[in-house]
Amino acid sequence: NGETYRRRGWCRLEQWAHMAVAGLDNMHIYERGELHPFKERPSWYHDSIHVFAGDFTVESDKKMLVDTVLGLWALALAGKDADPLI
Repeated sequence: NGETYRRRGWCRLEQWAHMAVAGLDNMHIYERGELHPFKERPSWYHDSIHVFAGDFTVESDKKMLVDTVLGLWALALAGKDADPLI
């Protein structure tokens, strides 16, 4: 289910990691039997970078993600001129 995937913290982290490293061009959302470009869904990638606002089964997992999120933030800042959507 796309909506539950979109809300899960670990899934958000996975999406943001891909965006930070490879950009949005090769990301798609499978919905109703079709692929849709991720970059056409700004609310999806907006939610993806809000990892800590996502749902976590184990709330303490958020503490383990701090270093990773800081690294992704640094990558996003370094590449912001290459893709302004990130």
